[in-house]
Amino acid sequence: KKKTILKTIESLWDHYYEVGSSLIKIAQAESYSYELNCLKNNKKLKMSNPLFKWLPYIDDNGIMRVQSRITNNEINRQKFTLDRINPIIMHREHHLTKLIILKYHQSQAHHNVKTVVANLLQKFFIHKIKSTVNNVIKKSCLICKISKAKPEVPSYVNQQQFEIRLVN
Repeated sequence: KKKTILKTIESLWDHYYEVGSSLIKIAQAESYSYELNCLKNNKKLKMSNPLFKWLPYIDDNGIMRVQSRITNNEINRQKFTLDRINPIIMHREHHLTKLIILKYHQSQAHHNVKTVVANLLQKFFIHKIKSTVNNVIKKSCLICKISKAKPEVPSYVNQQQFEIRLVN
């Protein structure tokens, strides 16, 4: 029984990973079509391109990633996953990026921005990540909006302005 459960979990994980990577490819194609085209045709990005300084490349699965300084170190390859060494590039204003941020925020029990950023950085590269996460949480997380809401103090009307007259 345990073996069948493990096989089911493994197959679900494989399916989840395939769907997730397909969505990431679509999001990248929508946000970074020029950059993907250049990288697929082995052309260099222009220096004025925002991604130029992060040395993007396309991995074996067709996902655009950032090259990091620890990529070439064999010891680091054994310690860390590919996502941690070479994070996936996501555009900060794409809807999928916002959904991923909300998922991480909710899975962290609505913790602060720093916690969400730290966990996102283990897999994703998002330009201006702190401000992006902060904006998404402020605008989209209803639970955080409610918990941070301040009650309004009612304004009392000057009672001397009004007289109550009883009519016989």
